[in-house]
Amino acid sequence: MDLSTMQDIGGCRAVLNTQDEVQRVVDRFCANSLDRNRRADKIRDYVARPQASGPRHIHTRYHGRRVEMQLRTRDQDSWAKIVENLTSRI
Repeated sequence: MDLSTMQDIGGCRAVLNTQDEVQRVVDRFCANSLDRNRRADKIRDYVARPQASGPRHIHTRYHGRRVEMQLRTRDQDSWAKIVENLTSRI
């Protein structure tokens, strides 16, 4: 695979108990990136603005690099795993 065609070359996922906990991590992340870079990193909120084909989570990149960070609740994680298992069999 050609690295230039990959969307992300690394990633991490944090599964938290509640959406409030997810939002606190997002807020802290934005504040830290604002201090570090003098601007906040872009956040894609797929909870507030869901995509028809994807899981519900917060998605961002780290320092503008192709590293995906997913923040989701346990329920969102369970649902994403169910959908992933079902679609991988098709």
